[in-house]
Amino acid sequence: MNGSISGAPLNLEDRVNGKARRRTWTSASLWMVCCVLANGPGRLLPAAAAPGQDSGRSLSPAAALPDWNVLLLTIDSCHAGRMSLYGNKVKTTPNLDRWARQATVFDRAYSVSAWTAPGLVSLLSGTLPGVHGVDSRDRRAPSSLPTLLKIFRQQGYEVPNLNFFTFAPYYQNLGLPPVDRSYFTQEDGEELLHYLDRNAARPFFIWYHTTQVHQPYDPPQDVLQQVMRMHEETDRMPSAGGRRPEASSQEGSGRSGRLGWEEAFETPGIQAVRRGAIVPRGSVEFRSGDDQALRALYDSEIYRVDSFLGRVLDKLREQKLEERTLVVITADHGEELLEHGFVGHASTSLNARLFEEVTRIPLILRLPGQKTGRRVSALAQQVDVAATILDLLGWPAPPVSQGQTLKPFLGMGPGRRPVRQGPSAGSIRSGTNRATRRSEIFLESVIAGNQTSKERENIWVRAVRTPAVKYVQESSDGRITGESLFDLRQDPGERRNLAALRSREVRRFRERMARLQSENQAVRDRYLPPDPASASFAGHDCPAIQMPEPGQTLDYALHTGALLFQWTGDADAVYRIEYDIGQGDHHVAGQYEAKGNYQVLGPFPPELWRSLKAWNPFRIRVAYKGASCWSDWRTFQF
Repeated sequence: MNGSISGAPLNLEDRVNGKARRRTWTSASLWMVCCVLANGPGRLLPAAAAPGQDSGRSLSPAAALPDWNVLLLTIDSCHAGRMSLYGNKVKTTPNLDRWARQATVFDRAYSVSAWTAPGLVSLLSGTLPGVHGVDSRDRRAPSSLPTLLKIFRQQGYEVPNLNFFTFAPYYQNLGLPPVDRSYFTQEDGEELLHYLDRNAARPFFIWYHTTQVHQPYDPPQDVLQQVMRMHEETDRMPSAGGRRPEASSQEGSGRSGRLGWEEAFETPGIQAVRRGAIVPRGSVEFRSGDDQALRALYDSEIYRVDSFLGRVLDKLREQKLEERTLVVITADHGEELLEHGFVGHASTSLNARLFEEVTRIPLILRLPGQKTGRRVSALAQQVDVAATILDLLGWPAPPVSQGQTLKPFLGMGPGRRPVRQGPSAGSIRSGTNRATRRSEIFLESVIAGNQTSKERENIWVRAVRTPAVKYVQESSDGRITGESLFDLRQDPGERRNLAALRSREVRRFRERMARLQSENQAVRDRYLPPDPASASFAGHDCPAIQMPEPGQTLDYALHTGALLFQWTGDADAVYRIEYDIGQGDHHVAGQYEAKGNYQVLGPFPPELWRSLKAWNPFRIRVAYKGASCWSDWRTFQF
C-alpha cells in the first residue's frame, strides 16, 4: 500500500495480473456495510470464484487442467414460480426459456436456508450450515473447509473475484482472493462481461451473484411499463376452453376489476417494499389487491435479471466459450410474495419462514455441447451442486461433502465424459460422489437472517421436507415452541397444519430432526478442526481510527465509489471491529474479526451507495483480538 494516511486522499496501488494500477481513495467503511449491501437494494454482485488454502500437496496444474470452464450464476431472492421457465404465464424469463431448451431444469430444487449467506456457502462447499458454520450473523467457516473455489484454483484455473461484498465474515476462509477492480465500471453488472471479453483463452471457474431481484422492488419505469403490459395481455388471453381466465391472487395482475395500476402502487404495503430493503413482519398491513402491484414489480425485477443473464449467455457464444463451459444457474433462496400474508425472507421480514416460496429455487445446468433439454422432478438441494460439478470433471468430492451428484439426471451415462485426473489424495481427501435419489432435505434458519440481533440468535426455524410431506419446527433457546406438518400432495400451498391430527408422524420427524442436527455436528467435528488461536496483542496500545474522519459524509465521486477503513496498529494482527449502524427498523449491531489494520471495500455502484443513506449514522470502533482496550467510537454517514 502506498501513500500516507495523514490527510486526503490516500493512494493505493492495485496489482492485477502483476501490473500496478493506481487509484485514489479516501475514507472508509467496514464489512458491516456488507450486512446492508448483501441483503440490500438491487445490485449485481459479481461473486467470482477463487483460490484458497491447500490442505496438502497440490497437483501440477498442467497435469490436471480439464477442457471445461465453469460459470456458476446465482440470483438473490429468486421466487422460482415467478419465472416463466417455471410456469409463470407472464413471459418474465424469455432468454432463460430459450437457453433451457438445451439444458437440464430441476423442478424441485431447494435452498438450505431462508437467507443468503448459508445458502451461498453451502453451494460452494457442498455442506449444510450446521457443518460449515455460517448459520447466523457474523459467523464464518473454518479455514479447513474445502470449497469449489479452493479446488479449482489448486487445479490451475483462473478464479477471479469480481465481487465487492465478499469482505464480509461470511465469505472469509472460502478461498476468495482480493476483489479484482480492473473489471469494474460505474455500469451495474458489467464486470462479468468485461472478464469474459479479456479471458477467453484460459480455463476459468467463476461464481457470479446478482441481487438485482432483491427488495426493494423498484425496477426502472420502462421495464415496469413493459411488464405491466404483459400482465394485461396475459389477463386477456382465453383459457383452453375459450373463456377469459379469472384473476387470482397468484396470477392476477392487470386491472382485473380491482385497483387500477396507479392506485395499486400507492398503498402502504407496496410503498414499503418499493422503498425499503427491510420491511419487518407486522410493520405494515398489506391490503386485498396488493398482489397485483407486487407481482408486477417483482416480475419486472425477474425480467430485468433475465435480460442481463441473456447478455452473459450471448457473450459466451460470442467468445466461442459456449461449447466448453459448464453453466449452472441457481439462487440463494426464494421469496415470499403474500402467499402467507407477507413479503420477503428472513433478512428482510426479520421473521424466518420455510414455506415453499422461500425455499424452492431455480436450478438449471447446461453441459458443453448439450443440444436437447430435460426436466427433472427429483428433489435436489444446493449442497448437490458442488458434488455434481466435481463429478462432471471426474474429480471426487471431499469426504466432508453432504451433496449427492446430479450427473445421472443429466443424460450422461458412464463413459460419456472422460474421467480427468483430479486432486491428489494429499491435497483433497478422496471422497465419494453419491448418485442416489434424495428422499429428504433439511432446512434451517436463524430468525432474522443477516439482521439477527444478539438477543434473538437462539430463535430458529427448521424443517425436514420429503417428496410428500414437510415438517417444520420452531424453537427458542433449544425448546420447541411450535410444530407444523403439511401434506404437500394434498395441500401444496401449505395452508392446513396437520400436526395435531398426525401426532405419531410428528414424533418421528421430531426424532429425525434431532438426529440430523447431531449428524451435522459429528461431521463438523470429524472433518473441520477449529482454527488455531491467533497471537495475542493484549499488551499493545489501543488502536486509533484514522479513516473515515469524525462526522464525515462520504461522497461517491470523491471516493470513486470505494471505501478505505483504516486504523493504527500492527499490520499482521487480528482485530475485533464493533459496529452500530442505523436506527429503528434499519438498525444492526455486532462484532466481527479482521486481519490487518485496513480494509478496502468496493467499488460500489452509485445506486447502492445512495441506498446506504437509509442506514445513517454509521458508528464503529476497533480493538486487538483478546484485548479490552478499544478505540473511540467513530461516526460517519453516507
